[in-house]
Amino acid sequence: MAEALRQDMLRQELLSIPGIADAEVDDDRGVAGVRVQLAEGADAAAVGVAVRRLLIEHGMRPSPGDGEESPHVGPPPPPGAPGSVVSFPLVGEHAAGAPTAEVAATLESVAIEETRDGVSVLVRSNSGVTVSRSLDSSGSGMDEAVAAAVAELAGQAGAGLVGAAEADMGGHTVVTVLVAVGEQQVSGSAIQRGGRAYAVAKAVWSALERA
Repeated sequence: MAEALRQDMLRQELLSIPGIADAEVDDDRGVAGVRVQLAEGADAAAVGVAVRRLLIEHGMRPSPGDGEESPHVGPPPPPGAPGSVVSFPLVGEHAAGAPTAEVAATLESVAIEETRDGVSVLVRSNSGVTVSRSLDSSGSGMDEAVAAAVAELAGQAGAGLVGAAEADMGGHTVVTVLVAVGEQQVSGSAIQRGGRAYAVAKAVWSALERA
C-alpha cells in the first residue's frame, strides 16, 4: 500500500509540471520509470529537465538517454492527435529487474490535517512515501497517532508508543519517547524546534533505528 501511495503521489507531482498533459508510472517491481504525454506546444527539453529534477528529488536516478537534459521524442503528432509520449526509464537500483538497494530513508515532514470527518496525522519520508493515521473522535492521542504512522513508514508497523516526556535542557525542549517493538523497548530523543508532533516523530524514528 505504501508503494501505491508513493506512485500516486509521484504521478500527481508529474501532472503539476507545465507542459505535461498526462503521466504514467511504470510500477513493474517498484517504480522503474515514468512516461509523460506532452501537452500541445510543450517544450520537450524543458519538460525533460523538470521531470528529471523531480525524479532525483525522489531519490531516483533517471537514465540520461541521448542527452542529459533533452529526452528523445518522435516526430510531432498530427493535428488533433494526443501529444508526444516521452519515456524516462530509471537506472541503477530503481531499474526494473535490478537488485533492490533501498535509498536510505529519512523522515521529511509531519502534517496535521483537519477535515469535517476529523483530524489525521500525515508523515512523509524523503522518498515521497506518506502514511496517515486518524485520531479518535475526541481529538486526543496525537502522540500515539504520530508514532503509529512513523512506525509504518519505517517498516515497523507493529511498533507502539509506550510513553513520551518533555524536558528542558540547555534552553531547549527535548522530547524523549519509549517505543515497544515486539518484546523489546527502545528509546529515542529529539529537540523540539517547531511543533511537538514533528519532535515526537523524530524521536520515534530515532528509537526505531535502534530496534
